[in-house]
Order: sequence, then structure tokens, then C-alpha cells
Amino acid sequence: MDDARVTAKAWPKWGVLLPIVLGMAADAFALAPDKPFHQYVQARWSTQAGLPQVSGNAIAQDGMGYIWVGTQTGLARFDGVRFTTFTPVDTPALPGVWIRVLRTDARGALWVGTYQGVAVHDAHGFRAIVPPEGMPAPDVQDIAFTADGEVFVASEQGVFTVVDDRLQRLPSAPQPARTLLARADGMWVGSVGAVVRIADGVAQAMPLPADMRDVAVTALREAGGRIWLGSRRGLFTREGDAWQRVSLKVPGFSDGLVTFLQDDRDGNLWVGTEHGLIRLRDGQPQEWVDPRSPGYIKAPLSAFEDREGNLWVGSQSEGVVRLWGGWARRFSVHEGLHEPLVWSLAPGANGTMWIGTNEGLARWADGRFEKVVSGDQLPHPQAYSLLAEPDQVWIGTRQGLALWRNGRVQMPDGFSALANAQINGIVRDPGDSAGNGRGDLWLATSEGLYRSRKGRLQRLLPESPAAPVGVRFLLRRHDGTWLAGGRGGLWQVAGERLLPFAASDRLPAALDVTSMYELPDGRLLIGGLTEHSYLFDGTRWHTIGPEQGLPANVPFFIAETDGFVWMAGIRGVSRVPTVDLQSLAVGRRARVRGEMIINERGDLRSGQQGSCCNGAGNAKGVIAEGALWLPSRDGVVVLAPREVVKNTVAPTVFIEQVRIGEHWHDTLLEKLPQLGKGMRDLAFVFAALSFQDPRSTLIHYRLHGYDRHWHTLGDGAPRQANYTNLPPGDYRFEVRAANNAGVWATQPAQLNFTIPPLWHETVLFRITAALALLALLAVGARRVLQRHAAHEAHLQQLVDFRTAELKALNERLREASQTDPLTGLRNRRFLELQMPADIGFYDREFPGLANHAQVMLFALVDLDHFKKVNDQYGHLEGDRVLQQVAQQLRDLLRAGDYVVRWGGEEFLLIFRPIPNQSLAAIGERLRRQIAAHPYALADGQTVSLTASIGLAEYPLFQDAQGRLGWEDMIELADKALYWVKRHGRNGWAAFRPTDRTVLATLIARLRAGAEPMLLAGELQLLGSAGASPVPGDPGPAPRPASG
Repeated sequence: MDDARVTAKAWPKWGVLLPIVLGMAADAFALAPDKPFHQYVQARWSTQAGLPQVSGNAIAQDGMGYIWVGTQTGLARFDGVRFTTFTPVDTPALPGVWIRVLRTDARGALWVGTYQGVAVHDAHGFRAIVPPEGMPAPDVQDIAFTADGEVFVASEQGVFTVVDDRLQRLPSAPQPARTLLARADGMWVGSVGAVVRIADGVAQAMPLPADMRDVAVTALREAGGRIWLGSRRGLFTREGDAWQRVSLKVPGFSDGLVTFLQDDRDGNLWVGTEHGLIRLRDGQPQEWVDPRSPGYIKAPLSAFEDREGNLWVGSQSEGVVRLWGGWARRFSVHEGLHEPLVWSLAPGANGTMWIGTNEGLARWADGRFEKVVSGDQLPHPQAYSLLAEPDQVWIGTRQGLALWRNGRVQMPDGFSALANAQINGIVRDPGDSAGNGRGDLWLATSEGLYRSRKGRLQRLLPESPAAPVGVRFLLRRHDGTWLAGGRGGLWQVAGERLLPFAASDRLPAALDVTSMYELPDGRLLIGGLTEHSYLFDGTRWHTIGPEQGLPANVPFFIAETDGFVWMAGIRGVSRVPTVDLQSLAVGRRARVRGEMIINERGDLRSGQQGSCCNGAGNAKGVIAEGALWLPSRDGVVVLAPREVVKNTVAPTVFIEQVRIGEHWHDTLLEKLPQLGKGMRDLAFVFAALSFQDPRSTLIHYRLHGYDRHWHTLGDGAPRQANYTNLPPGDYRFEVRAANNAGVWATQPAQLNFTIPPLWHETVLFRITAALALLALLAVGARRVLQRHAAHEAHLQQLVDFRTAELKALNERLREASQTDPLTGLRNRRFLELQMPADIGFYDREFPGLANHAQVMLFALVDLDHFKKVNDQYGHLEGDRVLQQVAQQLRDLLRAGDYVVRWGGEEFLLIFRPIPNQSLAAIGERLRRQIAAHPYALADGQTVSLTASIGLAEYPLFQDAQGRLGWEDMIELADKALYWVKRHGRNGWAAFRPTDRTVLATLIARLRAGAEPMLLAGELQLLGSAGASPVPGDPGPAPRPASG
């Protein structure tokens, strides 16, 4: 400790930190050059996330690792979670609010060019660069640095150098100067109609072609061994002593405006234009990202590649976009797929792939999809399973079997017994070494296992007549034996019968098998609806789930490649090293190193988010061309193991601010001041800079000298730690972090400080008090003790008061953030925090698969024609009416229920578990109460209202696997509400599923309209008199199991 009693560990010098950062970046994975732009993983930030304005004029990363974004209304520093804004109002050294250019020098300092001059930000904060005496501040267009550290500034007034934080004009430079390129042979300056090279004070003009003499140069870049020039009329390269136009032959761009040029570490050259992005490789255009492209970035203005290999693009009106290569590719509608919901895959000849969709059959060839069979040509539109053979494709649907041959669909002879069966798997028997069984066609169906041999279809039954017969998956083992898995568990084919597989009594009762795979060493791996997998070592079964290190999943496809066993299922795609399974089977390992690679729900630190995967049965995945091909709700997911390259760049960690009492101190720029006596409450704000997936950054913190263990910062929690009433002593606050791949920063950020003791807490005081006590023991011991006790009580009272005050303040802040200010009702933030707990409570209190006597009810209420109230009486009167409606809805609720203002004149009521017969009564009661109530205006008049009400019950299906999330329940209620809107208003309605409802497509199909589902008997409608069911509706029915 130093004499000041408060010390802080010095931050690394920026000039030292930047080479470290760049060194870490050298091995990081960037943007795969052969992957289309829309396959990259995007994240977008704009004003909603804290950016001061929607324009991303400039982007840079400083030596500490922060991302900086220049906008038209200020400068923002980004740590991956929050933006910190700087403007001339709060940062006087920043000369202008409109930021045009950001550059980082070799020391890691950030140079900021504005329309009113230049500023620098480094370890000491911001400082302004003084313009030349007698000249106005320049309108800065670009900034560049030479190898020896000289700074050049391009502006409308010409080119300046920086000497002792002052601008000095170069008399030989052109005016205006729009862009700069520092090279060994001099500084290249882009102007109007020419580029001027300045070396040793001598200027040499390199004019553009004769027809371009009045055209401004907008960008210069050296990439791929060539010098590139962007202008207001196209792209050029330097060839010999002349500029040659680059013929891009891109639709919508021939000689238009180039806004930026940015090369990346994978050899891509990104060209920004007013209409989109162009990607060049080896000097040739590879891709044009225009408004028709998925992931299009509108009017890109700037680009930057960070230390992790992420590409950042600034838009004129959409903020900033971060892109990284990701681990998977997705082929869907953009590649010509007629229906994005895919159920099955089968490899064909010559690199083709057959795709079974929700509406027929498609074929993948030469990078595009081709529709081959429409859904109306099949017994059922969904091609649920496939078997591709050299001259034909077998198509298993949810209602029978079809065959595509010679360009047409036919119903194969001899399979009429399967007309009502869902075909889950189709497998051709290659036969054993003697040819036995060769050519047999095996079919896993909802009605059992079938075998077609020489035109005769035979059903193979379990030995026990009472055993379930639904078969989901077929597996032919290495020894030629056949296994069947499904609702009845696991079976082995023995002649004409199905026998329980060895030791299957050790598997969970009523296990529903969804997939099987035989490892190269003969061990058997199966998956089931339990979200666990099971490994058979030849003698016994081993359960593998989250407790053993394998992420929870219902695998539909299992395969082994590249040293990993891959499992694709309802939660996404996971993998586990093959050797781990082998070690677990022989007892050498208790946990495996399983990990999610693609996750459906967007869980943190669980790989890349994306929808995957679909179905249960054969043909739910294939390994082709060294990659996994998997069906999903949005096309085909292709996952190449070689592309799963983890982020190797560790986060940089900083303690940004410390609050002492009521005052904040910026510890990035200043030394922490000495703590005065009695200063015991501190708060620390910190940053962990990792940008590939900032939400998945794992942060630990502790106060050494106070905390015994590291604390883990909660997911989504503010990056702040608070301590109150700390005792005197020496402390060190520490923060450490790991990126989304689990790579930890090598050193924690540290901040040392001392809390000085009060007089009564010092050793001297104790000695003095002891001597006084001994001296006065005879005459004053009792009095001294009483005074000391009173003093201690007073101090404790102060501490208790401050603690209670802080607690009350925090509670008020929490309540305000979750309350609608107009109506006093709860808001959406409250719902997002509360609903998972409510759903979890319901699932715990009402488990099992039986009919639910108690349900949760979602009621979405929308006031009819409320705009007329605002238009006729004004918004103040409209607000008055909304407040009365809010109070009326509160009065209708029970103690455990609550109401949320959903938006405008919409309200959402949540009824915690109620009898499942209450839906109609509640809907009608809400409708009548609103319609019967007179709503008072300020002048004594009253208005009458009606409401349209949509209701939804949770759970929608009886079984746990069929439950929708609460967001889907609200959307279901919303669709019911708009049914009422379209059928006369002043009513209520609710949708219930039927035995024909398919859970996977319910919400998507409702978005297209409920009428077709109602007419098809796939949905039930309950409602008030005005919202009557469609013709042919059989009336209310109990909730079914999910389909």
C-alpha cells in the first residue's frame, strides 16, 4: 500500500496492449470466404440499445479492446452490452458532434475526426487537437498514420500533419482531401479527379480517367497486392501508371457511389455502396448483398474488422451490425426451397440430396433446390421419411407410402395396409453374406414394424400382444440383426417376432425411443423423449444426460465423425468426444465433455443459436460431403465439423468506475481518491470485452479481503457489484472473464484500496480505552461501559438506517421499472420476469399426463374503436378512460392473478390455476363488465366501450412434451382476439387443439389464418355469440396430446 492508503493497479500502457490484442487475433476464426453473406451470424444494435443515433458513420477498436462508433449526434463506446455516449456537451475536448472518421494508431489511441476538428482519446482521456492559427477547425474526412507514427489528417481544407497536438497544413497537398492511404512510398491523398502522392514534401498527381476529372475519390485501400480506389462513380485499381475501372457487373451498380473499402483476414474485400455490399475475392466480385438478400444492411457507410475476426458494418439508418462466420450453413427459401419446414433428408446420386418438406418433395443439386413433388400429389402433404434409390424415391407420409419414379408419383402395390399409418422410417436390407434378406424393404410406422419381401407385406408383432407397437426408428447392426425403437421401447427382430432387447428392463419404463446408432466398436447408443441418451456396452446400459455432462436433448439423429458423436434433436445439435463415451462405458470417466453446437432456444454459452432439428425416425439427418445435413423448421442445416472453430481470443477485462458514497470515479482515467473515514459503501462497474457473443461472456468477481469465494455475475445482470458497510482494512477488487468458448482472460482486472478505521476502531484507541478503563475502574467503569454501548448502538442505528434506505430505494426502482406509468398496471418487463416462475410453478404443482383439472388462463383484451375516443375527446380523456378500464380489470381479479398493460388499448390478464371449465365464464364476464360500465370524462360526460377478448389455456396439450411456451400462448390468444375483431367485435373467443393438431406447425399455420384449420378439424373454436364457430365444427373437446 502507498501513503495515500488507496492504490489502483496501473492499466497496461496502450502501446503495449495493442500488440498483445493483435497477437491474440492472429489465430482467431474470421469470415469463411466461401459462405454466402446471409449465412453469417448477425447481431444489430441501434438507438434501442443505447446508440445515440441510427447512423454508423465510423467504427474502430481501441487498444483496450472497446468498440467505438461515430454517429451524427455523438461518439459511443461499446463493451458488448452497453453503449457509453460522449458529446461536446459532456466532453468539451470533443470538437464536434458529427463524427466522420475513427482511427486507432499503433499505441492504441483513438483518433476522432469530426466536422469541426480532431480529438484523441487515450489512457489520459480526450484531448483536442488545436487547428492552425487563424484558420477555422477543419471538416475532417480521413486520418492516417505512417510507419514512424506521423499523423495525417485529410479535410475539405487540405491535408494537415499533427505536431505537438497542433495541426500544420501541408502546402503541397490537394484541396479538398477526401481519403488517405499510408504506404512506404508516401502518403496517397484522394481528392477530386485525382490521387496525389506526397513524399518528402513533393506532390505527384495521379489523375483519374479523363471523364472522371470532376469526380471525388471516396476511399483508398491496399489489399491483395493491389491498390483500390472508390469514388462517387465506381471502383478502380491502379494498373501500372493508370487507374483502371473495375467492371463489377453487379445488378443495380455500375458506376455508383462507393462509401468504403474494407479487407479482412480471409482475403475478402468488402465494397460499400449506397445500395448494399459487394464482396470481392482475388479481384473478382463474389457476392452482391442488395435489398433482395437476407441479412441486407441498408445504406452501409463504414466497416471494420475487430481482433476476433468479426466484421462490423455501420449503416446510415440501422445502427451497426456485427457479423461472424458461424458454424453452420442454412439452405432454405433463399436457395429456392418452396416450403421451409423440412422433415426428412436422403442422399441421391451425383451429390444430390432429396428433401422431404411439409408440402411435398424437393431435390438439392448444384446449390439450388428444385420442387419435384407437390404436397397434393401425396397421400398426405408431409414427406415425413425418405429412401432414395438409384431410379426411385420412396416417400413416407403421415398417411401412407408413395413412390416417385420416372418423373411421376404412384401409390406402390401391396402397401394398402399402411394407408392410415405414419411412415417414420424406410430402410432397404442389403442382406447378409449369403444374400439372405437382400432387397427386403423395412418400414417403421405408427402401427408397428412392417417388412415387404418379394411383393408381400408382413407385420411383425411383439411377443406380448399388450405391448405398444408404434415404431419410430430402424437400425441394422454390424452383425446384420435388426433393432426397432419407438413407443414400446427397444425391440430386436427374431424371425417373425419382436423381442425385448437385451437388458431393456434396465431402461426407463415406457421409454419412447427416437433414434439409434451403433458406434464403430459395437456399442449401441439410443436417444429418447426423456432428454437423456443411453449407451449399451454389451452387458449393461449407461444413462448419459446433464448429470453426466451431456446437454439435455431429444435426439432425432445420431452419427459419429471427426472424433465426435453428434446428436441432433429438439433442442439443437450437440456433440461429445467418442473417446469419452468409451471411457464412460468402462468406468474411467464419470462425466463426458458434451457441448451444444447449435441451440434452438438461444441459451447462453451453448453454441450458435438457430432452429434445428425436426422429426423422429429414419432420414432425419445424413453425413455427406464431410458435413451433417439436418432438417429444420427453416430449411436444411449443414454443419461441417471442420468449421466448428472456437473463439480463441480471451476477453480483456477492466474496472471502469467506482462509486464511493454518492460520487462516481472513472478508474480508467484517474487514480482512485483516498477514502475518507466513514466511507464504507462502494460499487464497482466493470467490462469484459468479447464481441462474438457478448451475452455469453462469463464474469466472476470478488472482493479479496472480504469475499471467501468468487461470485458469478448472473446472465443479463448489470456488470456491477455493490458492497455496503465494509469494515476497515486492505482490499483488492478483482474481475475475471471467459469468452463464449470458455477461454479465460490470463489475468483478472484488479483495484486495490484501503478503508481507514474510525478512531474507535484503531489499535491506539483500544490501548487508550484499556488504560483509561483500568485507571477509572474504581470510580467510572460502569459509566464508561454505558457510554461505549450507547455509541455502538448509535453507529449500528446509522448503519441500519442507511441499509434500510438503500433497500427501499432499490425496491422503488425495481417497482418503477415493472409498472406502466399511466395505468399503474404491470408492464411487459414484469411479465418477462414473472412468467417463467408462474409457468414453472404450474408445471411443478400439476405434473403428469392426465387431464388437467386446473389450467392457467391468458386473456388478451383490446378495446374496440378506442381511437374514436382519442379523436373525439382528445388523448388526455383517452388516458382517463384507460385508467378506469385498468381499475375495472383489477377489480375482476383474484388475489393471485394480475393484469399487464400490453400496449395502447390492449391489456393482458393472467389467471393463475383455475378450473378448466372457467374459460367461457371468464370471457363472458370480461365482455359484459366492459360493455356495461360507463366511463366518466372530465366534463361529466360518459362514454361506453366494448372489447374484443382472446383467451388461451395453458397447457394447450395434455402431455408435457406438447406444451407451448408462454410467448406462444399469448400469440394464440392474440389470434383468437383478432378472430373476434373480424367477426363483429364485442365478444370473446378461444382456440383449442384437436387430435389432428400438429404442435410443430400450430403457431406458424395460425399466422396464415385459422379458418383452414377449423374447417379441417385441426382446431376447435369456443366463443361468444358473435364469434360463432365455422360450419362443420364439432364443438368443444378436451385438450389432446401433442401431435
